[in-house]
Amino acid sequence: MANEPTSIEIMGLGNVSAVLSGPDQSGNANKTGVVIAHGAANDMNNSLIVAVADGLASAGYTTLRFNFPYKEKKRNHLTESRL
Repeated sequence: MANEPTSIEIMGLGNVSAVLSGPDQSGNANKTGVVIAHGAANDMNNSLIVAVADGLASAGYTTLRFNFPYKEKKRNHLTESRL
């Protein structure tokens, strides 16, 4: 399984951190990808989100987990008026 840190540009809000995970180059890749978003109290490194992404990647799925802009800015989702 491969985990590649990356970033995603959000128009007008800057960049957010992300991790693209996928199967090794063993040929067992599935054509389906899964985007995983965190809840208000967590971020993309929450242990459950990481475990789901890793499990899916091990099963041959490409996954993308990311932080919302308010988490990147270390803010509470209730105080972010632009979302």
